[in-house]
Amino acid sequence: MSMDSGPIVLTTDFSEAARRAYEPAAELANTFGADVVLLHVHQTLTGPNDDSDYAGDLKLAEEKLSDERSRLPEGVTVHPQAIAATQVPQAVANFADTLGARCIVVSTHGHAGLRHLIMGSDAEGIVRHAHVPVLSVPPR
Repeated sequence: MSMDSGPIVLTTDFSEAARRAYEPAAELANTFGADVVLLHVHQTLTGPNDDSDYAGDLKLAEEKLSDERSRLPEGVTVHPQAIAATQVPQAVANFADTLGARCIVVSTHGHAGLRHLIMGSDAEGIVRHAHVPVLSVPPR
């Protein structure tokens, strides 16, 4: 998909590292006249379609997303969205596909070494699974 249609998906885990990506995403939105979908994926141990109730966790995430909206520059239209999934990278890529997003913006947390090998990287996984361009914002 080209970058001439759809919104920009901006991922957040509410950390300071994730917030580094807000300004570049806003700049892209202004350049392309696009809206930003501020996406938080609540990682679950089991799928969201089982008997577990993630409604409370998602409600809390939606409240946090409302607060996060104010961290993006004025003039950018922001649509907060919280979803639950077992695999964050696949969920982000699938969400972007469903939305018809022009691109995904993610912040890398800068983990290296053993932790990266054991835990993997959500940003790296998003790059591997996405069907749209991914802008990864590195640590400063």
